[in-house]
Amino acid sequence: MELSEFKNYLIIYEKDRLSQLRRMVVIDSKRETVYYPLGPSFIQQDFSTFKEIRNDHAALLKVVRFERTSTGYVDLYYGKDKDLKSKMDGKKAVEEYWLWNVKTNNIQKFDLGQNRSVTDIGNGTQFLHYDGNELRDYTRHRPLLNVSLYNSKTKSNYPIGIIQPQIVSSGNGRYLLYQSEDAKWEMLNTSNNKRTFIEKNDLRNPVFTENDQSIYFESSAGLWEYNLNSGLLTQLNASRGKKVRILNTDRSFLSQGISIYHSTIDSDTPLIIESLDSISQTVSYYSLKGHKILQDFLITKNKVSKFLHSDRLDRWCWLEENYNLAPMLKESAKHASAQMLYNENQNDRSAKEIRQEMIDYRLTNGKALKGLLYYPQHFNPSTQYPMIVHIYQIQHTKSKEYLIPKFDGLGFNIRLLLEQGYFVFLPDLLTDRRGPGIAGLECINAALDALADHQNIDHSKIGLTGHSFGGYLTNLISTQSNRFAAYISGSGVSDIIQSYYSLNRNFPGPHYWQLESGQYQMASSLADNKQLYFNNNPIYDAEKLSAPILLWTGKTDENVVPENTMGFYLALKRYRKDVIALFYHKSGHSLTDEPERLDLNKKALEWWAYFLKDQKEVPWINQQMKKDAH
Repeated sequence: MELSEFKNYLIIYEKDRLSQLRRMVVIDSKRETVYYPLGPSFIQQDFSTFKEIRNDHAALLKVVRFERTSTGYVDLYYGKDKDLKSKMDGKKAVEEYWLWNVKTNNIQKFDLGQNRSVTDIGNGTQFLHYDGNELRDYTRHRPLLNVSLYNSKTKSNYPIGIIQPQIVSSGNGRYLLYQSEDAKWEMLNTSNNKRTFIEKNDLRNPVFTENDQSIYFESSAGLWEYNLNSGLLTQLNASRGKKVRILNTDRSFLSQGISIYHSTIDSDTPLIIESLDSISQTVSYYSLKGHKILQDFLITKNKVSKFLHSDRLDRWCWLEENYNLAPMLKESAKHASAQMLYNENQNDRSAKEIRQEMIDYRLTNGKALKGLLYYPQHFNPSTQYPMIVHIYQIQHTKSKEYLIPKFDGLGFNIRLLLEQGYFVFLPDLLTDRRGPGIAGLECINAALDALADHQNIDHSKIGLTGHSFGGYLTNLISTQSNRFAAYISGSGVSDIIQSYYSLNRNFPGPHYWQLESGQYQMASSLADNKQLYFNNNPIYDAEKLSAPILLWTGKTDENVVPENTMGFYLALKRYRKDVIALFYHKSGHSLTDEPERLDLNKKALEWWAYFLKDQKEVPWINQQMKKDAH
């Protein structure tokens, strides 16, 4: 049982206990009338949905039945299959769509071809339809869509064409915004099928005004307004050069699985803006009407993780934090000073003692990168300390996140390591045409070179760690570098070629897209550039491991399957390298089981202490490291 989106109807989904058949019952909450849109009889279905159409007395109904894709004794896969998820699940969803007119109680079935999904755009007459698997080849995370627009009154069909899988509709469905294959914004006027290109890069998250006069675009360099009457795109002065977000948009999704949604704001309502200034390192919040700032709410150098305001904009509150400042809940009002509602710093007085430094470094191509260096607790400038380097991708943007001391699911916690007397370094890593591993190796070398003159770092006692993509990078670097005394790699790919030709059950289908256009950014298939894949494959150089490595994974991981960890362990074992592998029974990609989390964090701290602090009385490590251990 549920209420429709605009609260006009109560929908009850009934199921017959004996036959397992189902039916939909709709109650008009205003007229107190009961309807059976699909008929009073119970029918064969697995579930159905009711989508009230905005500004119209109508609804889009969907009925779904599951058909088995397996015979029970064999799973049959074809080279031309485009829906591997159904093969993996053992069932395929068969969908039927109906347009129900509440006033007349008439119902019209959509007959637009096999496997077509239907989405309303808000005018009660026109509907988008597409086959979500038609262009799926698994080289993209989300496939392109071949979309058409159907008019239920004229029974006509207008082909929009092949576009990116995101469509933004104005409130009344008059305009549709989407990106072409080459990521350029195109607008379709659905009343006359006129198309308009908006020639500007770095525009995102469009918002229509309710009166169809303007579209606002966010960007990393300010706020832009597109006038729907004149066709002019103008940058608003108040936000020029800053990364902005509009906080008070009304967004309602029109479909499941594909990003199709209304994005609107009332024409008379000021925009509530979040503005990030990279030069002053501040974030500010204000209300904006046209080019004029109506009211400044706050500006701070801290991170604001939540900002809320009253409808009348006369009161607002926010959650504020920094790396050395526990979260604080504050409130303010017009003509009033900010008041503290809750201050977690009273329970964490040592946080303010944390020291952080931003490290700048460059690659050979001149690209500038940054890294976060945290100093050990109770730092003594006359003492040398070991350092632990954590890698993933871009990490310097986390510089204002509060450091919570806890045993987390990755076995890595900055605050705990600082308390144990380590430097902790988080350098940025990029990938390029050489592949993520080789490019990452240059990044890590450049980052360490930037710290070469730091006299308080013991450069003979540096450890490297990473999880997931960071685990892959750790695996690769461990076979190519001699700058580290020990490694910890969690849930990382060890054989990108085996991974490329394997199934991912978190994102059902093969891993092609992850390697080609996802995090790894290889930008080619294996067949088209085998040497690129060979150069970036950790397991191919397992015999070159330069220091002891601790591997860990969850045995229920369906993203980076535990066979990756086992494969790397077996390769290292073959070449008599110092490796210990941990396989946690109950957890997946990160550890969710409490005893397993505690065990991993304890073992990680012992591992670093053993190799970076020479604290050698650790039986489970000595079992590997001491020659006479059994």
